[in-house]
Amino acid sequence: HWKKGCYYMAANANIPIVVGYLDYKKKEVGIKGVITETNNVNTTMTEINKFYMGVNAKYPKNFTLDKRFS
Repeated sequence: HWKKGCYYMAANANIPIVVGYLDYKKKEVGIKGVITETNNVNTTMTEINKFYMGVNAKYPKNFTLDKRFS
């Protein structure tokens, strides 16, 4: 499951979270989005989870989206 450390660091530092990705199947690298609102941990983690839907990991068996934030 997703660790929440990135959320707490960004919220405490009052900086946005930049969601980057590597899609091995499509051979793409990029930024999925920027999250500026970090008022609620569950809302932020849900948004991060949504960004990664459709991204193909290098080792798909080791990557799953967190069901708690779907």
